[in-house]
Amino acid sequence: MTAVAFAISSVGLLGAPAPVAAWSAGEFSSASEQQLIALTNRSRANAGLPALKVDSALTTIARWRSKDMITRNYFSHDIPGGGQVFDELQRRGYCFKLAGENIGWNTYPDDAATQAIHQMFLDSPGHRANIMGKAWDHVGVGAYKGSDGKKMWTVLFADKCGTAPAPTAKPTAKPTPRPTARPTPRPSPRATARPAPRATAKA
Repeated sequence: MTAVAFAISSVGLLGAPAPVAAWSAGEFSSASEQQLIALTNRSRANAGLPALKVDSALTTIARWRSKDMITRNYFSHDIPGGGQVFDELQRRGYCFKLAGENIGWNTYPDDAATQAIHQMFLDSPGHRANIMGKAWDHVGVGAYKGSDGKKMWTVLFADKCGTAPAPTAKPTAKPTPRPTARPTPRPSPRATARPAPRATAKA
């Protein structure tokens, strides 16, 4: 019996897939993370979309999410104790305009697990929409294997805040100051998370 489950939430380097991912219980699999990013960008390229850039901050938070779900034995966009990953992004000072999260787990053999979860994401309309999102420009993936063999992935997508424009040269003549309206601060948009139904598959 091979088990599979996945869910989606959103608010708001092209290359061949990496070699077969290496896994060790109780550890992250950087090989699986790289493979899933390669598969994601290949799917986007096939749809005429630009590749997403790997973001180290998103990777750190995605890893934290995957390990936390394995360690505390839950599977949800809602983090025990309150909040979601979008709150965590803001708490850690990560500036984004829009962000999305795909989460999924399976117990497939090591050499098939990453390809399987990517295909599951593609076969789910909501997850596929995140993978093909036109707003995103950055991505981070966390892949973690529990002691029971369960492999958990978190994929974070973001439209990251841009850098501030360079200041313009000061004019020679001093212009007459004019008051400007102060805009009301608006938080980053966030959609309600709607987890997809859990699914199981027989190998």
